[in-house]
Amino acid sequence: MKNKLILFLTLFLFSALSGHAFGSVFVDCGTQPNPDEGSFENVVFSVSSEDDDFSGPAGKNWHLTVNGKDVVGQSATAKIDLDPRSRLTVLTVLVQIGNSASGPVGTEYRVGNPYTDEPKLEIFNMGGFTGRIRTATYACFATTD
Repeated sequence: MKNKLILFLTLFLFSALSGHAFGSVFVDCGTQPNPDEGSFENVVFSVSSEDDDFSGPAGKNWHLTVNGKDVVGQSATAKIDLDPRSRLTVLTVLVQIGNSASGPVGTEYRVGNPYTDEPKLEIFNMGGFTGRIRTATYACFATTD
């Protein structure tokens, strides 16, 4: 009994202190969701990582597809952090196409609660004289291992 308790506490501490909560993360977002199948008529955004690692550019540790096209390279970066206002985990993906006087120009994708079954995607245009503007919101389906 004592050995099982020690094993349990060791595994619990290892998982709690580990930087990776899940092994794999797959998120699809789009229009006309089919909740029974966990799919969409039209997938507009898909992001995945085999080992819950979104470091580095797209195509290395993680993969990104926008409107059916793979996005690879230095233009796409991602991070997972805690939103200070909502206290929810957020996966933020930035696809940068340039710079302006006001900062980066491109598109920001924010997946709120990526570790739940049905996260939400918000899309923001960034840069130019208008700054950051939310342009769309989509439903998502996610799976984690």
